[in-house]
Amino acid sequence: MLNFRKWIKYGLSVPLVATGASSIIICQYFREKFRLLRYGVGATYSAAMIVPAISTFLLNTSILDAILSVPVCDSCIKMRAGVYQTFSSTVYPIIVTPFACIFFARKYQTYVAPGVNFQPNVIYALKSTPMVTGALTLIVLANFGIGYMTAQKQADELDTITEKEAIRAAQHVLDKLENIKND
Repeated sequence: MLNFRKWIKYGLSVPLVATGASSIIICQYFREKFRLLRYGVGATYSAAMIVPAISTFLLNTSILDAILSVPVCDSCIKMRAGVYQTFSSTVYPIIVTPFACIFFARKYQTYVAPGVNFQPNVIYALKSTPMVTGALTLIVLANFGIGYMTAQKQADELDTITEKEAIRAAQHVLDKLENIKND
């Protein structure tokens, strides 16, 4: 088992890596759907990665503060952590990335036009495909699991440290009482 200091140090990096990987996969899917090639790479990836990374950091910090404040309902905190991770790493990129890709697809006219008057839109971007149904479900479940397990490990390590601190304090009190008794 890792100790609490390592989970403080590395516990945030696991959700951040998951957020980055999810954002890259989602952004790449929509970029391929609109055939953007190298057009607008920086703008689409930054829209899909920077804000989710910042929100993952802030939400993970708030979960850590909730764990440190000795919550009444541990499972509520873990579920909240899973939902926060899922929202910041999957839902937000799915909402933002199609709009950025649609903007660049219209600007550079890179989309495949099924008809003469076709204009790309969000419905076209989110049309059910194997990626949207299968891989996206896997990404959502994986991110929920990562958020839940990160909160679980942090809470477990906090319990271990609290228990060790209580034992150390009790031993200290017993040693003082023994010193008083011997004097």
